[in-house]
Amino acid sequence: MLQRYHKRVPKEQKFNILSEHFEKGTPISELARLHGIHPITIYQWKRSMGDKPKSEIDIQKLIEENNELKKKEKRLTKAIGELALDNQILKDLNEFLKKRQREQELKKQEDSLKKKKGPIRR
Repeated sequence: MLQRYHKRVPKEQKFNILSEHFEKGTPISELARLHGIHPITIYQWKRSMGDKPKSEIDIQKLIEENNELKKKEKRLTKAIGELALDNQILKDLNEFLKKRQREQELKKQEDSLKKKKGPIRR
C-alpha cells in the first residue's frame, strides 16, 4: 500500500524558490526537480504570492502579528502577576487560619483538662 508523504515547506524556503523563478527566470519545472517539489505546488505558491517581490511579501501582516503578540504577552504577564499575588494571599490566609485553628484546639484541650481535674480543694 502506498503512503502519501506531505512535505511542509517553510515560508522562507517558498519565497527563496519563487525568487529564483522571478529574479533569475528559472522555469518552474526545473525548480520543482531541484527541490523535490511537485510543479503544481510551486504554481499554487506563485498564485497565492502573486507578483510581489520578496521584500514586500507579508511584511505588513508580520508587523501586525508581532504587535498582537506583544499585546498578548503584556496581558499574560499581567495575568501571571495577578495570579502570583492571589496565590501568595491565599497561602498567607491559609497559614493564618491554620494557626488560629491550632490555638482553638489547644484552648479546647486546656479547658477539657481543667474540667477533668475539677476545682482544687484544700
